[in-house]
Amino acid sequence: MASTDLRTTRSKVAVAAATVALSVCPIALADGDARASIQALEHDTSHRAIVADAVGRAKEALERATRLHALHDEPHAAEADALALEWAAIGRDLMRAVRAEEEAAEVRRKATDAQAQLERSRALVEEAIARVGRLEIEIARAQRPGGASRIAVEAHDGQPPPASERHPPSPEKALEAPAPKVRPDGGSDAKP
Repeated sequence: MASTDLRTTRSKVAVAAATVALSVCPIALADGDARASIQALEHDTSHRAIVADAVGRAKEALERATRLHALHDEPHAAEADALALEWAAIGRDLMRAVRAEEEAAEVRRKATDAQAQLERSRALVEEAIARVGRLEIEIARAQRPGGASRIAVEAHDGQPPPASERHPPSPEKALEAPAPKVRPDGGSDAKP
């Protein structure tokens, strides 16, 4: 009779301890079994190094819980199970934090790229505005009374530019040119 009362008391204490331990860890309950959470963390190879400590501690707590269950120490086994769930939740939270940081870095990179594109676009717009301003000034000069009339000339590859576009001779070449000959009648061979 005493051993039955002792077992009943142990069972009640184990249930109470499990209830207290699991109420401390409501996040882990949402994820289910600690073993499943640990396996999910182990399958993510990209973040294995980050969650390795949490996974190792969760496995240690599960092993401890298994040993305590084998010894029929249910209150301590329930605490070890709750600890394993807590470490699995910590590992999951670490992985979520790393993923959030990676996403934030990607968003930051995209924002930087967009900012650079905006600066390039702004520079192009400013350049175009300046070009329009210069063209407006040229048009205004050309439309002024007494302004020089201009004629558009088309030039093709391999052909010399028309005479109107040729540059006047340099001052050195002008000095080297022979002087116009004076005719006996007092006229000159120079072209007007």
